[in-house]
Amino acid sequence: MQTTLIPLDRLHVSPLNMRADKKEPSLKRMAEIAANILPTVREKGVLTPLIVRPNNDGFEILAGRRRFYAARVIAHERSAFEPLACDIRDVDDATALEISTVENVAREDASELALYEAYDKLI
Repeated sequence: MQTTLIPLDRLHVSPLNMRADKKEPSLKRMAEIAANILPTVREKGVLTPLIVRPNNDGFEILAGRRRFYAARVIAHERSAFEPLACDIRDVDDATALEISTVENVAREDASELALYEAYDKLI
């Protein structure tokens, strides 16, 4: 594992992230998703590294979607946001999905549908 700073424009949410939307949400929707952490991120920045893996388009986020969305909202407000600390993992799809699932189950409750879909993919 390697931690490095990555600019926002090199990051995107992985389709294997168990909370990934089918298409990228609007800025307004990003603000709604990240609403409970936006004040802290505005004041302190993103405190915990995202977990990402490299791909052809830069890096895909396996864990840290709400932190990323909060940074995107603030970048829009301020016309800039510092690169995010990211733990880079070179993992296969199964491990990527496992990382996303473990990270999300250990935090904010996932919907029953999201859990079902994630577990179904793991099986």
